[in-house]
Amino acid sequence: DKPTSQIQCTQYQSVQNVKHSDHKPVVAHFNLKLKPGLHKGNLAYGKFDHEVYKR
Repeated sequence: DKPTSQIQCTQYQSVQNVKHSDHKPVVAHFNLKLKPGLHKGNLAYGKFDHEVYKR
């Protein structure tokens, strides 16, 4: 069997006060249990523009 990681979504909601798009952005929080050796690359945190949502 191949080892897997566990991901649990603890919060998920749309952002109602953002009016700059025809699609409502969402916010989600996750708890992760990563198995050593499976995740060799960088995680995606910080690779999107946080300033967009500060308007």
